[in-house]
Amino acid sequence: MVRATAIATDHLSASYGNKNVLHDVSFSIRRGEFVAIIGHNGAGKSTLLKTLFGVVPKTGGRILVDSSEIAKATPGAMIARGVAFVPQGNRVFGELTVNENLRIGETRDGNADFEIRLQSLLSKFPSFRTRLRRTAASLSGGEKQLLALVRALLKAPKVLLLDEPSLGLSPVAAKRILDHIAELCLSSEVSILLVEQKVREAMRLAPRTIVLRHGRIAFDGPSSAISDDDALRRVYL
Repeated sequence: MVRATAIATDHLSASYGNKNVLHDVSFSIRRGEFVAIIGHNGAGKSTLLKTLFGVVPKTGGRILVDSSEIAKATPGAMIARGVAFVPQGNRVFGELTVNENLRIGETRDGNADFEIRLQSLLSKFPSFRTRLRRTAASLSGGEKQLLALVRALLKAPKVLLLDEPSLGLSPVAAKRILDHIAELCLSSEVSILLVEQKVREAMRLAPRTIVLRHGRIAFDGPSSAISDDDALRRVYL
């Protein structure tokens, strides 16, 4: 059975001031699909995620969630439509406790569903149970990145945008966080778009890869199709 489309772009363009960064980018991601986005520095990978989430305004084209166009993509509008974004750089509130960081996304009325999701996620990441009263600043880099990921998951997103979650982490911590992401995709219906500097690791985990080159899609297909060095070099360069 073919799954419905979770998020899509249609000739999407974006720029920073007078500098065009994305050019006519079109793709669609199905529900529960795990897609890696790779490319050289400056290819537009992070800009693509920021544009999808409404941090960077689009200059042309369309963004669709559940096949419905988002007339004006803003972070608030995208969150309301079930899109979550974890940007680069361990974005946690260091002075707050782990528990307080996790509960930032809690609704004002103390939604019971939130508490159920919280306990479920804590069961998957049991290391946090003993750290709930510690400040986020006291966590390791890998733990902070995992905290940011869990906090995003508490919103019960349909689509999760991840921007280089392994950046700055040790090889062991990087592998752990990427393995958690892969397990998440297998165990849920959330669609994941992963921008990752560890190209081989991302392609190993994600069945599908999109290669950006100079703000345009140079390849979109099975990761296995560009797994050898020559094929990857051709689409990259």
